[in-house]
Amino acid sequence: MLMNAGGRHVDLAFSSHSFFRGGHAQTLAGLYLPSQTPDYSAIQHEVRLPDGDAIVLHDDQPLGWTPSSRVALLIHGLAGCHGSGYMRRVASKLNRLGVRTFRLDMRGMGAAAGRARGLAHAGRHADAHAALTTIGELCPRSPIVMIGFSLGGNITLNCLALESPLPAHVERAIVVSPPTDLQECCDQLRHGVRRAYDRYLLHLLCSAWLRAGGKLPARRPRSLFEFDDLITAPHSGFRNAEDYYAQSSSGPRMSGISTPVRILAAADDPMVPVRSIRKFPRSKSVELCVTATGGHLGFIGRRKEVPDRRWMDHLILRWLGPWESVHDPLTDPCFGHEPD
Repeated sequence: MLMNAGGRHVDLAFSSHSFFRGGHAQTLAGLYLPSQTPDYSAIQHEVRLPDGDAIVLHDDQPLGWTPSSRVALLIHGLAGCHGSGYMRRVASKLNRLGVRTFRLDMRGMGAAAGRARGLAHAGRHADAHAALTTIGELCPRSPIVMIGFSLGGNITLNCLALESPLPAHVERAIVVSPPTDLQECCDQLRHGVRRAYDRYLLHLLCSAWLRAGGKLPARRPRSLFEFDDLITAPHSGFRNAEDYYAQSSSGPRMSGISTPVRILAAADDPMVPVRSIRKFPRSKSVELCVTATGGHLGFIGRRKEVPDRRWMDHLILRWLGPWESVHDPLTDPCFGHEPD
């Protein structure tokens, strides 16, 4: 039974590529399948934060963009950056539609490495708000769409729930595979083959921490939980990992979001169990859209339906249109049905 105080839940019809069946295959294919994107040509904007740290926005302005045209803020996932594959792909496709994009590098990541003493983490919603404020100053007449991937999705939801006031032109948000219950997601990675994801993320985080000038403790963390307990929490004002997860999880706050949000999640996501999103009450502004398969930021589809197989990207572009047109399964073949 779905626990939902108001937000709509819709099952989406997604047909995975025949070579990539199941959540693990979809996740790995999403990460490693190559994609062609334009050479880097963005303008960088440093955003100074109240504590003296800085984050960086990578601004891609397409030809023909006008001051009142739409812009999008893209927020990367754990240990990602502006150069992550999903960030480059989606920004490029948005640019081709005439949308100006700002890819955010959180503290210590990408071009923000060396500009911050603090760590990027799931509770940095104030940093996202600072990025929105800067975008609002650069594009004062443009509607803004927030697009958050994985941990960036959790940050997006927290920003919408907790930061007030939001810039006036934030019109909607799209969130993919958000870990809305950080403790449950971390626990998920402790078991079976999912421990491989835990080790992979731990390696990325340790490398990012060292690049940012941090030092690893004598007892090196052996899991994502230990990294958060030994490094993230003490360097970010939390008592321990459990306190960090409790304070930074967006799930309990979804009922307070008034901005229209659409969440895309897969039932076979090996990192973010869909139950960890479904269990929280959501406001009427927050719609949860679930596919049977797709993995974590995978959603590799059939070429006959999506030419480059990147169904997730295709759906994000469609969701930038009038939302009413995708509320009706009869007018949008991408949609399946609402569960009872």
